[in-house]
Order: sequence, then structure tokens, then C-alpha cells
Amino acid sequence: KHPDSDALTLAQAFLDGGLLTAYQLASICDGFGHDLRIGNYDVLDKRGAGGMGTVLKARHRRMKRVVALKLLLPRFCENESFV
Repeated sequence: KHPDSDALTLAQAFLDGGLLTAYQLASICDGFGHDLRIGNYDVLDKRGAGGMGTVLKARHRRMKRVVALKLLLPRFCENESFV
């Protein structure tokens, strides 16, 4: 039995059961699980990135609404017209 087989089986069960998205699982495996919660939102997927920032698909923890969050790069956060 391969030493990682239990972890792979568990990971597949989380995916199959809808407990984690593929993006979330990859983030956890890459050591970025702490980035999957932003305020009251759970990050579900990365939708895109560009010169101003990143757009994430997220779910509000209490209201269960799926939304798009746009995260501005730090250099734009100090400019009120971008914010």
C-alpha cells in the first residue's frame, strides 16, 4: 500500500462529498489553506487575475451567498479612485 493512499482517498472523499472544491484542496496541499478565508467569506475558486488584482469566487459564511470578490493589489489600495 502506497503511504499517500490514505491521504489521496480522504482528499477524493472531500471532493466527491462537496466538502472542498478542487481549488481549496490544491491550496491546502500547497500550504495556503490560511488564504481560504477572507473576513466572512470562504474562498471557493480563483476566477481570474490581471494588472489590478485577483477575482475570487467566494461564499458568505452566514448568508451562504456566492459572490465575486475582487482583491486589489496593494499599490492600488491607497488610491481612492481605484478603491
